[in-house]
Amino acid sequence: MISNIGEKERLVRIFFGSLFIGWGMFFGNQLGNIMFALGIAPLVTGLTGNCLLYTIHKNNYLDRYKNSDLSSKRCFVFSTKIRK
Repeated sequence: MISNIGEKERLVRIFFGSLFIGWGMFFGNQLGNIMFALGIAPLVTGLTGNCLLYTIHKNNYLDRYKNSDLSSKRCFVFSTKIRK
């Protein structure tokens, strides 16, 4: 399976997926069950490195700025200018 998620995005997805699952397990009520369910998708995509929605829309953020001048590009995720 080809990875289409960058390393930083994988770490963010793993962090927030684990956070939501932990919160869901801690509270255990209906809100906890919802948070647990919402945490599964980012955790799985972060661990596998492949996002199904990126595949469907043919996005590959892993190679987005490969071989380009990063000083003039803006980062899609954080909407800030990327610095060298």
